[in-house]
Order: sequence, then C-alpha cells, then structure tokens
Amino acid sequence: MIVYAFVILTMVCLLFKERSCLGCGSILSGEDCNNEDGKAVVGTQAYISDTVDMLLEKIKYAGNYKSRFVTWRGVVLTSFLIIISLWFIVLRKMPSEWELITGMMVVFLGISMMNNFYKFHLFDHISKNIDLSTKFIKDKINSLKF
Repeated sequence: MIVYAFVILTMVCLLFKERSCLGCGSILSGEDCNNEDGKAVVGTQAYISDTVDMLLEKIKYAGNYKSRFVTWRGVVLTSFLIIISLWFIVLRKMPSEWELITGMMVVFLGISMMNNFYKFHLFDHISKNIDLSTKFIKDKINSLKF
C-alpha cells in the first residue's frame, strides 16, 4: 500500500509541475491555461517592432523547443495511466505494487525509446536545418547592407 501512496503522490506532483510548465496556473484559482506562457513557447512570439536579427533568433529558438520541453514527466504520467487502464480492463483488477512499478518501467522505457528515436532521426535534424537556414538568411541580409 505504501508503494501505491508514493506513486499516486508522485503522479499528483508531476501533474502540477507539468501544468505549470505548460503555462497553466493553479487548479484552485480556476484560471484557464495560457499556452503562450509555457516554458517551451515563451520568448518565441514575433512582433512587428522586432529587428531581422531578433526575428531570426526567435525562429531558431522556436525550432529548438524540444530542448526546453520536459518529456519524461508526460511519459511517466502516461505510463501510469496505461498500466492502470490495461490491468483494470484486461484483468479486471488493480495491479499489485510490483506489477505497477514494473509495468510503468516497461511502458516508460518503450515510450522513451520511441521518443529518442524520433529526436535523433527527426527533431535534431530539423533544428540543425533551421539553424543553418537562419544563418544563411542572416548572411544574405548582411551582404545586402552597405
């Protein structure tokens, strides 16, 4: 029973932290989430008054959102929900404490491996391409200046 209490307390803490990083206030305040204030989004808004260099930096910063977004919290929360749902739907009972922990670890590792696969084969290359493209644009604009 202690393991269940610890896991549920951990899940609640992770949920509150995840909500705050996504730009949501306290659940008790009743305010809506403002996704523009989220950790991965803040600082990427372009304004008409921005210089070309500022806009290019914001594009690079926005394209590199994966480095500011914490995925492991969402994966832990998802693995908890998956294991509880699977055990309850398939076996019609709650998992034992060690089945819960082992199942969560297996699902966590599976989702993390898939996430890292896409990060390595997709997201990292996109970030490099964005960085290179903004560098080329900056160089071309600087070559036009007298």
